[in-house]
Amino acid sequence: MLKKSFYTRDALIVAKELLGKKICFNGKEAMIVETEAYVPGDPGSHAYKGKTKRNAIMYEEGGVLYVYLCYGMYELMNIVTDKKDVPSAVLIRAVEPLNFKAKTNGPGLVTKALGVTREHNGLSLLSKNMWIEEHKTPKEILQAKRVGLSQGKELPYRFYIKDNNYVSRK
Repeated sequence: MLKKSFYTRDALIVAKELLGKKICFNGKEAMIVETEAYVPGDPGSHAYKGKTKRNAIMYEEGGVLYVYLCYGMYELMNIVTDKKDVPSAVLIRAVEPLNFKAKTNGPGLVTKALGVTREHNGLSLLSKNMWIEEHKTPKEILQAKRVGLSQGKELPYRFYIKDNNYVSRK
């Protein structure tokens, strides 16, 4: 299990270093293969215009989940990063299933496959219910623009493992 100090750092660092790690939840294990970072002052972030009921968990200390509904039908899972009151998070865009079969090449598919819902918003990644641990060191990590945003899409805050078949977009 990763230590709290792993999560209480800048989202851009955490987003890159999450690649190759194993996420464990409900008996399912998957390797993280694609992420997107959201940092303070970022026009693509839910916290860009300040704290609201929806994004309040982003202001907590890193190491908890931020799960929200997107387009009224997809629940997306983010890992809150950085220090308390520094609204940052990393979206888990794609994972490679290790002990189950499912389509997981997109953030809505990841949460569906793992069984993560908005009820898990605020869940600690230091719990017996969900955690992330060391797994593989990626051979090559690529950095690109984020996907599916109207603002901040030009920022190169998306990271993925080169040549992994589960990455949502190359």
